[in-house]
Amino acid sequence: MTTFRLQDPDEKLTYSVDWVDWLASADSISSASWAITPTGPTVTDLGESGTVVSASVENCTRGVIYRLTCDMVSNDGETGQKSVAIRCDHK
Repeated sequence: MTTFRLQDPDEKLTYSVDWVDWLASADSISSASWAITPTGPTVTDLGESGTVVSASVENCTRGVIYRLTCDMVSNDGETGQKSVAIRCDHK
């Protein structure tokens, strides 16, 4: 079952993914990138703090369900992907 996060079309919200349980104890994040499908909303304010990577989403369209995906590469060369489902509607 997919859990959706509700976002109002007028909001700018920040979403985060924590890689602490995924990374080996001596490993860390080398790079991370975000993508949203379907396209339309603006993804900005990319941030990283330790094992947590975040991005802000704004300008979503009411009635659309989006998948915000973070692709991460660790310093050891491992790659991972985590997604957040966002349902855009009035609160």
